Amino acid sequence: MKVDYSNLIRMKLLREMRTGEFSECDRLPRELELAEQFGISRNHLREVLAQLEREGFITRIHGVGTIINHHVIKIKNRMDIEVEFLDIIRQNGYLPGVSHVNIIEERADSFIAKKLQILEETEVLRISRVCTADGKPAIYCEDVLEKKLVKEEYTLKDLEAPIFHFLKKCCYREAYMDLT
Repeated sequence: MKVDYSNLIRMKLLREMRTGEFSECDRLPRELELAEQFGISRNHLREVLAQLEREGFITRIHGVGTIINHHVIKIKNRMDIEVEFLDIIRQNGYLPGVSHVNIIEERADSFIAKKLQILEETEVLRISRVCTADGKPAIYCEDVLEKKLVKEEYTLKDLEAPIFHFLKKCCYREAYMDLT
């Protein structure tokens, strides 16, 4: 099994900013000091810091240092960091489920066409589902994708899984970013 060392360092650094050594600090130590502390190269540390900056946990300012964004670190659940809805529900101690899966074939209006960068009237699929926590509605989710992307037959059961699984199985596509 391959170990993701960058993610381990990222998680350790986050933990230190939340409740550990850096929890009362406004800034992180200098890169060289941090790299030595974590036993990694400065280049490796810069990759980790770049990820944390993209996620909003830190802000790096040339000549000032690496600012810790405590207001962001204190947020328990963030839907913008590629955690699937069912995992968010599970992480909060509830039994996740999916109900009310629905799919509608329609034509893209101007709003959808602009967002998907397709022509108006292009055939799209609008997939909606309700994610449940202990059987109670928790998250309403709606995904829209261009119909021609679908390469395999599918059932409503295929649509109960997160959209990323559907895209991989039925569209032969991997999502590299999502907006929630």
